[in-house]
Amino acid sequence: YMAGGEVQLIERCRGVFASSASQIVLTGALGSGMATKLCNNLMMYLGFVAAFEATRLAARAGIAEETLTAVTQANGVMTQPMLAYLGLQETVAANPTDAALQAQLAKFIGLAEKDLAITLEYAAELGVALPATAVCRQLMAQVYGRDRPRQS
Repeated sequence: YMAGGEVQLIERCRGVFASSASQIVLTGALGSGMATKLCNNLMMYLGFVAAFEATRLAARAGIAEETLTAVTQANGVMTQPMLAYLGLQETVAANPTDAALQAQLAKFIGLAEKDLAITLEYAAELGVALPATAVCRQLMAQVYGRDRPRQS
């Protein structure tokens, strides 16, 4: 868990948190847990976009996905969530008409777009420009295997 607030209050709740989390990270003042979660999700979604675009470019260049994965794992660029994402892409490609899979993708897309919209709103409140995040939000449908780019 990413927990923000008074340390003594968070420590009082540690037992409850520990019942469903292996790690509790104290992030600072009240609200900082939410901000940390937004930043964490942002990095994950931008990573998915990077994996999506890199694999498309590699495929067009005649580079096998396995080769790109081997290189990016060896140099630490490929993360476990990115690997899981690429596995999902393979499942989507193999089952493009699976209604249950499409319904699940719609949920992933909706969640990603919501998370990124909240991140953009929060950044605007803080006066921070996040242009790559705005583009990332528009691309989520494509990134998850649906060809309907989001219009802003």
